[in-house]
Amino acid sequence: MHFVFNKKDKRLIGINTFGIRLRHEVFDQWLTDGRNIGHVLKNLKDAHFDPEFHLRHETEIIEGFNRKFPTDSVGSVAKKSWLNKIIG
Repeated sequence: MHFVFNKKDKRLIGINTFGIRLRHEVFDQWLTDGRNIGHVLKNLKDAHFDPEFHLRHETEIIEGFNRKFPTDSVGSVAKKSWLNKIIG
């Protein structure tokens, strides 16, 4: 994933992805609302769209962002256990 955001206010400007299916309407709303990159990363699971049983990548994406931008680090997303995935 490649996120484009304003360096001063951290507002999301755009996104480019390959191999990960995302909900366009969620990103459209975040862009319209002027959400910052921290909000986007913390809520990335809301944009994930994959009806099959594919791996989730939110944690690795956030960890990569935190390594690249340590002064703007975002808290990690807790992974659900396999039991929580099944029963909600």
